[in-house]
Amino acid sequence: MKIKNTIRFSHIINNIGFFESDLLTVSEYVKSLNIKYRTYKGIRFKKKLPVNGQRTHSNRKTSKKLNLFFFRKVAEWSNALIC
Repeated sequence: MKIKNTIRFSHIINNIGFFESDLLTVSEYVKSLNIKYRTYKGIRFKKKLPVNGQRTHSNRKTSKKLNLFFFRKVAEWSNALIC
């Protein structure tokens, strides 16, 4: 992550008071919008492929494993938030 983005996120967290669950909810919402509007990123998310321009020749398997883990964790967190 770039330093500029890190500073921006830390400013948001400190001033607005986002917590980990809020940030996960926002990131999941952005992902769902990308998938809903069928953007390039949304298609890559849905296929569980690298999204941010990474090479697929060597990263495809790793990305699929990590995305599967991430989607399972998000489902667990969202179920915990609902209950």
